[in-house]
Amino acid sequence: MGDNGLCVLIKQGATLIDVREKKEFDTLHLAEAVNITLKDLITRPDVISELSFPLIVCSENGDSSLKAKQFLKESMNINVVDAGPWKNLCDNSSSTLDYLF
Repeated sequence: MGDNGLCVLIKQGATLIDVREKKEFDTLHLAEAVNITLKDLITRPDVISELSFPLIVCSENGDSSLKAKQFLKESMNINVVDAGPWKNLCDNSSSTLDYLF
């Protein structure tokens, strides 16, 4: 799925999970994102029970989001979309998401 499709899903209510550490997230993130670190996701997977599906995960460079996707699929049988690096979601000028500083 392309970035434009991901933006549409997010704007329609899908949950965007940013798995970066809180300090990185607090510095700059997408307004639509919720911050659940990869560590929290793995040690407390119940944190996703109140989120809207589908779930989309992103991270700094794509490595942690891939790990999050694999964890959710293998341990909880949840299909997740891996958006890769969070900044990629903002590159499409026709369907941009908002930054929060």
